[in-house]
Amino acid sequence: FFSSRRRHTRSLCDWSSDVCSSDLEGLVVKNLDSPYICGKRTEHWLKVKFVKTCEAFIMETIIDGKRNAAIGMYNEFAQAINVGTVSMTERRLKVANRGDVIEVRYLYASDDSRLVQPHMLKFRPDKTMEECTIDQLKFTNKSILFGKGNSNVAG
Repeated sequence: FFSSRRRHTRSLCDWSSDVCSSDLEGLVVKNLDSPYICGKRTEHWLKVKFVKTCEAFIMETIIDGKRNAAIGMYNEFAQAINVGTVSMTERRLKVANRGDVIEVRYLYASDDSRLVQPHMLKFRPDKTMEECTIDQLKFTNKSILFGKGNSNVAG
């Protein structure tokens, strides 16, 4: 890990390279001298999420009476699969059509290619549905989340 204390100091480039290559969801960073306060959020501990973006197409709008859109991508067999749901503003919903391509921000993709915390950024009229493939997705390395991964990340 990276620290201002000399005995723990690694090069910031080495540290950030390890973190980025590990497919982590994010990091918790803190001042080394700050206390942990159980059950309270403080400015001393910050969660930094590593978000990604991808293009997906609208499969369906207004799901369950809400202002949502089901979004899809093509899998390796050229089959359209549902990868999640995004909320839309009333204005965006009025102009959204089945097959429109949108840019989506997400935290990571699950093993079944579902997007975690997807959020619509903008329409992408310059992209086609055929360009919306699951090979764009970044998956979180679950072995690291459960302590089975590369010990050098915390290092």
